[in-house]
Amino acid sequence: MFLRRYPRRKNGKTHTYWALVESYRTGRGSRQRVVAYLGELKRGQQSGWAQLGRKLSGRKRPERSLFDPPHYDDPLDEEEPVLVRLKDVALERLRDFGDVWLALGLWRLLELDTLLERLIPSGREEGYEVFAGNRNDATTVEEIVEAMEKKYGRAHRVWVMDRGMVSEENLRFLRSRGGQYLVGTPKAMLRQFEEYLTRKDWHEVQEGVEVQLVPGPNGDETFVLARSVDRREKEKAMHERFVDRLQAALEKMQAAAESGRLKDEAIANRRLGRLLCQYWRAAGAFEVQVERLSPPQGKQRLRVTWKRNKRWSDWAALSEGCYLLRTNLNETDPATLWKRYIQLTEAEWAFRITKDELEIRPIWHQKTERVLAHILVCFLAYVLWKTLSQWMRRSGLGDAPRTVLEELAKIKSGDVLLPTVTRQGQPAKTIRLRCVTQPDPAQKVLLNRLGIQLPRRLRRFHEVVQM
Repeated sequence: MFLRRYPRRKNGKTHTYWALVESYRTGRGSRQRVVAYLGELKRGQQSGWAQLGRKLSGRKRPERSLFDPPHYDDPLDEEEPVLVRLKDVALERLRDFGDVWLALGLWRLLELDTLLERLIPSGREEGYEVFAGNRNDATTVEEIVEAMEKKYGRAHRVWVMDRGMVSEENLRFLRSRGGQYLVGTPKAMLRQFEEYLTRKDWHEVQEGVEVQLVPGPNGDETFVLARSVDRREKEKAMHERFVDRLQAALEKMQAAAESGRLKDEAIANRRLGRLLCQYWRAAGAFEVQVERLSPPQGKQRLRVTWKRNKRWSDWAALSEGCYLLRTNLNETDPATLWKRYIQLTEAEWAFRITKDELEIRPIWHQKTERVLAHILVCFLAYVLWKTLSQWMRRSGLGDAPRTVLEELAKIKSGDVLLPTVTRQGQPAKTIRLRCVTQPDPAQKVLLNRLGIQLPRRLRRFHEVVQM
């Protein structure tokens, strides 16, 4: 790497700008690229947070932070030339910058620290409730309902729950209190509505999603059948994958029996049970038989045979992508009922974001206060995530923050070391410039659409040369 001078004449005066340039080899020969623009090696330029603040909220520029070039008293006069030993210029301490810089900017613009101090004063940090990790979800429903009604009264409320929290006992409990619900059902319950799956009176509620209403057997409930094209393709792929893996395992088991390595019938049945448990999604895809040979055929004592279960295959093809809801609401518009339930998936997506996109997995905290702190961190990260998502949507970039974060994470910051010398050629101080790498064309497009500008320089430090 080396420094390149960029002279420019402006208002009758010549200005000298500098950039750190890297040489690299390609199949077509040597090429050069700008790693960081250094400017005139004087006071740092303004970062893009001022523009960002004006665009999003109209508030004044936030207080300075680590990522802003501060106003410092430079012992070197702005117009005084600096003599640098170019052969000793170095780049070190390369760090992640782009994604961290964006998150800090969102935090400061939302003023989350001020908000938390106002909403959660000292002594009231435990503003939410958690359940023991080894507790079944279905056992928490009554406790949650009673707690909500104690705080907010028995308002006209619709309880929307996934199938993991639903039991007949819970539904009776809600009905006994006059509660209304819209809940998911176990996949096995879909079998009871097989004849409706072949009908044609489906209503499209969204592109690729169709629903139909089916009256309940007692007249006090309505069942909502829904089917999704995307979900069907996903379940079809899973079924095919499990079927292929189970068949390959059965072939190995058959080969072991034919070679005489597998000769105990009880062991063979236990092995078969483990396979059906491991590949449970395809457990009904084959009719498997393990029988003892009498008399044995050479070393072979057992015969393992199987055939495809047509009934299972037909049902899988019919039910893939379908799911069933049940409700005691009097609403008759299938689209309205489906949209009510889809709100639950949006809430669940928040938890998937914390585990997947934000890579915050549950860990063994051991102490309750650490669990509560973990939940608070997840919540704050989710707030930043959703804010960025809405910001992207308004900027015409969709609503998938992962793409923006992955691109900005490629932008690094590093310390450029500029060893200086006196006019007599004696070693002097080393100037350490904390700079940001130049974004590539794709990153420039993202930054431009978001309306923000990366800082080129962060800080300048002076180090005394060790003699």
